[in-house]
Amino acid sequence: MGRKRDFQQQKEHNLKMRNKGTDNNSDIASVKGKGLSRNLIIITSALIVAAVVFLVFLPTLKNEFLLWDDDKLVTDNVYIRSIDLKMVNWVFTHLGLTTWHPITFISFALDHAIWGLDPKGFHLTNNIFHSLNALLVFLIVFRLVEYAVPNIKGGVVSEMAVVSGVVTALLFGVHPLRVESVAWVTERKDVLYAFFYLLSILAYLKYVSSKNRSLGSYLLSLLFFIMSLMSKPMAVTLPAVLLLLDYYPLRRIHAGMRMERIKAVVIDKIPFFLFSAVISFVTLSMDHPAEAAVKMAKYTFMERIYMSLHSYIFFLYKMVLPVVIAPFPIITSSPENALLLLIGALVLFLAITTLCLYLLSRSRVYLIAWLFYIITLLPVANIFRFNGGFSRFTYLPSLGPLLLVGLFSGSLYTGASKKSLKALVLISAFSITLLYASKTVSQIAIWKDTIRLWSYQLEIFPGRLPEVYNNRGMAYRMEGQLEEALGDYNKAIEISEKKEKTYNNRGIVYEMMGRYEEAIADYNTAIIIAPGYVKAYINRGDCYAKLGKMQEALRDLTKAIELDPVYINGYQKRAGVHAALGNTELALEDYASYLSIYPLEPDIYFSRGSLYMYEGMFDDAVKDFSKAIELKPGFLEAYGNRGTSYMNLTNYSKAIEDFSMVIKLAPQSDIAYISRGVVYLYMGNPDLAEKDFIKASGLGNKEADKYLREIRPESRK
Repeated sequence: MGRKRDFQQQKEHNLKMRNKGTDNNSDIASVKGKGLSRNLIIITSALIVAAVVFLVFLPTLKNEFLLWDDDKLVTDNVYIRSIDLKMVNWVFTHLGLTTWHPITFISFALDHAIWGLDPKGFHLTNNIFHSLNALLVFLIVFRLVEYAVPNIKGGVVSEMAVVSGVVTALLFGVHPLRVESVAWVTERKDVLYAFFYLLSILAYLKYVSSKNRSLGSYLLSLLFFIMSLMSKPMAVTLPAVLLLLDYYPLRRIHAGMRMERIKAVVIDKIPFFLFSAVISFVTLSMDHPAEAAVKMAKYTFMERIYMSLHSYIFFLYKMVLPVVIAPFPIITSSPENALLLLIGALVLFLAITTLCLYLLSRSRVYLIAWLFYIITLLPVANIFRFNGGFSRFTYLPSLGPLLLVGLFSGSLYTGASKKSLKALVLISAFSITLLYASKTVSQIAIWKDTIRLWSYQLEIFPGRLPEVYNNRGMAYRMEGQLEEALGDYNKAIEISEKKEKTYNNRGIVYEMMGRYEEAIADYNTAIIIAPGYVKAYINRGDCYAKLGKMQEALRDLTKAIELDPVYINGYQKRAGVHAALGNTELALEDYASYLSIYPLEPDIYFSRGSLYMYEGMFDDAVKDFSKAIELKPGFLEAYGNRGTSYMNLTNYSKAIEDFSMVIKLAPQSDIAYISRGVVYLYMGNPDLAEKDFIKASGLGNKEADKYLREIRPESRK
C-alpha cells in the first residue's frame, strides 16, 4: 500500500495529502456515503456480512450431536447440567479432552440451561458466534486499512476499507474450512476463542489510536485476551500478532525510533506474554505427556519436519481449492517418498517467504499477512506434538491469506476508472463467495450425524484409520444396527495396533446381541492388552451379572473402582449387583459414593429411591424421587414410584397428584390409571376408581377387568 517510506516521511506525506483533500495513495477513492453517515455505512456493512454468514450456516441447526467428543463434552457430561459452584470448580480445574478451556464449558452449561440437550440450541450458539466473528473481521480489516491509508477527513469512508473488509469477512465467514469449527458442537472453543481474540485486537486498536493511550481500552484488550485463552489455549499467539500490527499498519515500530518508544511498545506487551506463558505451562502440565510422546515417537525427525511444513502448504492449498475436506485428514507419508515431499514443502514454504521479503520494498502487508499465518498456526503445526491436519486449525490463521484477497479486491475496485469495472470486481468477489458458500452448505450436510460423517471419511480414506471404524461402529450400535457395528469393529481390529478399545466395543455389541460368552471373550482380550482398562472391567462385570454370575460381577466391578475411585459408573453398576444379592446396605453405600462425587444425577436418586421403596423405607424413597424430579422435570418413572410410596404411606392426596401427573405426561399409561384407581378405592371413592379402571381396560390392561368385577359386578363384560 504505497511505496516504503520511513515513519517521519510517511507522516508528513499523509498530512500533506489530507490538506489537499485527497488520500495518500492515488488509487484509493473515498465515498461520502451519499448522505449516509460514516457510522451507518460501517454498521450496515458489518451487519450484512454477519447476516449472510448466519444464513449460510443456518442448515447446521438440523444437525445432531456427534459421537465424536460431543458425547464426552456435552451429552454425557454431567457437570454442565447445572450452573452452580460445583460446576464452576470443575470447569476451572479439569481438562476438556486435551486442553483447558473453562469458558467453553461454561457456554455449554448456559446452553444446557436454555435448551436442555436439544442440539439445535447448541448449533445456534455456534452459528451466532461465528457470524459475530465475521462481523468483527470486517471491523478490524476496515480499521487496519484506514490505518494504512488514512481518511481524508471526518465523515468520509475509504472505499478500499469497505470493500476490503467486506470481501475478507465474507470469504472468512462462508469458507468451507469453517464448517468443522461451526457445525461441530465440540469446536465451540474455536468460535469462542476467536471471538475474544478479535475483540482484544479491536480494543488494542482503540488503545493505540487514543491520544492519551486509554488505560480502559488497554485493560479491556487484556481482559478479552485472557478470556480467549480460557476458551482455547491456541490464543497464546495474540501478543506476537499485536507486535506485527505495531510494525504495520500501526507503525509503532520503525527504523530509527527512539529507545523510549521501543520500551513503550515492549512494556505494554509484557502482561500479554506473561499470560501466554502461564496458559502454555498450564496446558502442557495438564496435558497427557506420555500419550503425546508416544504419538510423536512414531515419526522420524524428518517426518515431523515434513508434517510441520506440510501443514502450512496443505492449508493454503485447501483455502484456494477446498474440493475434498476430510474430517480426519491424513498428512503422514510413506518412508520412500518422505524426503521428496519434505523438499517440496520446504521449497514452497521458502519461496513464499522469499516473495514476501522481495515485495517488502513495495508494501509490508504481504510479509505481515504471511507472518500472521505462520504465527497463528504455529501451536498446531505438528512441531511440538502431533496434531494432525484438521481444517478447524485454520479458523483464525486463514485471515492472513484471505486479507490479501480482500485488499486485492479493494485495490482493484478503488483503482477502477469506470463503474462497469467496479461492478466486475464486485461480481467476481460475489461469485467466489457464492461458490464457497455452496460448498459450505454441502459440507454441512456431511456433518449431519455420526454415521454420515464417518461414512464420508471412509469414502476418502478407506481402510486407513481404525478410530473412524470405531466411531462409526459406535454410531451403528447406538442406532441399533448391530450387524453393521460388528462389521466396523471387525475391520478396526484388523487394521489397528492398539486394539483394547475396539475389543471392548465389540464386546458391547455381542452383549447386546445376547452373545454373552463372545462378549466376555472380547472383554478378556481387552484386559489382557491393557490390564488397567477400567471400562472393560465394568462391562465384563455387567455381562457376568446378566449371566447370573454375581460373584464374578462383584469382583470385576470392585477391581474397576480400585483402578479408578472417581469413575462413577463403577459404583452405579456395583450397587445394582449388591441390590440383586440382597446386600442393601452395601448397595446404598455405593449409591452414596456415586452421589458424593456427582450429586446431580437424577437416575441415581431414582435407583436408590427404588431400592428404598423395595425395602419398605418409603420416607427415604419419597425424598430421593423428589430429588430426581427436581433435577429432571417430567421424570415419568419417578412420579410413578413416588406415587406408589405416598400410597404406602397412606398419603393418598399426594399419591393422586403423582399418578395424575403420570397420566398427564403419558396419557396411554394403563398402569397409572390402575394405580390411581386403587388409591380412589382406598379413599372410599368407587365411582372415580371405576372410571380409571374402565380407562385402563380400554388400554388393554387385563388386571383392570378384575378390579371392575370386584367393585361393580354389573360392569362384567
